[in-house]
Amino acid sequence: MPEGWRPSSPPVSAAELSAVLTGNPVVIIHFWAAWNGADRLFDPKLANVRAEFEGRIEFRSADVDDPELVSFCRECEVVNVPALGCFVDGERVKTIIGAIPEDNLRAAFRSLLPQSAGDEPQAAADYESGGAARPNRQWWQFWK
Repeated sequence: MPEGWRPSSPPVSAAELSAVLTGNPVVIIHFWAAWNGADRLFDPKLANVRAEFEGRIEFRSADVDDPELVSFCRECEVVNVPALGCFVDGERVKTIIGAIPEDNLRAAFRSLLPQSAGDEPQAAADYESGGAARPNRQWWQFWK
């Protein structure tokens, strides 16, 4: 892989992928490409939100141009970058495509965490219902 810009999340290799996904209850994989300028703008937002979930969510990054990760990117339905693969207990539960706002990232990440007594479920409910935080909406869905 050529040298250049890399995201702030630690990289995951094809060799360690299975161990990372099964060894952590919640994993977010930032799919990126060095040639994509949107990744460079999105990464600081992801870094801000990542700090709030440290110790509860494992964050990694995967270069979509890495030949060893191409099949994994396809399995995760990465059709554009930046993208975030969201995994719970080793299974992919969603892939978020696009550079979404920080509030939407927070809501999406909260929805992946187990609810404990006293937790406010509103963020997860908003995310699932398409209310305040709806990161998976496509541009044409805003015209309705």
